[in-house]
Amino acid sequence: MNGHVNNVTFIQLLENARNRFVDLRTPLKRSEKMTFMLVHFEIDFVAQLFYRGAPEAACRLLELKRSSITLGQAVFDGERPTAVARAVIVNVDRTQGRATPFTDEARMVLETRLP
Repeated sequence: MNGHVNNVTFIQLLENARNRFVDLRTPLKRSEKMTFMLVHFEIDFVAQLFYRGAPEAACRLLELKRSSITLGQAVFDGERPTAVARAVIVNVDRTQGRATPFTDEARMVLETRLP
């Protein structure tokens, strides 16, 4: 309607970048015993993104806590940022159904990803 990419598309781009980052750059894995969940997501739309563009979404680790990580994210149109976001992901023990601390090994890997 407005001639630009809609908000849901931004969210999908950020989700794809976040999932790829978690899969390739963190020790977080889903199994019968463990999983991880997105518990908080906030986004600021800072510029319009138009069709026929080639947007790129980026993700990096900002903060490491006892059982959660905070990720910084952005969508770019070339070098121009069009959206910025923060996502909090919690490490979850499926058998207990609640957040659980990262293992020492996982924490060591995550610490190497901090700025």
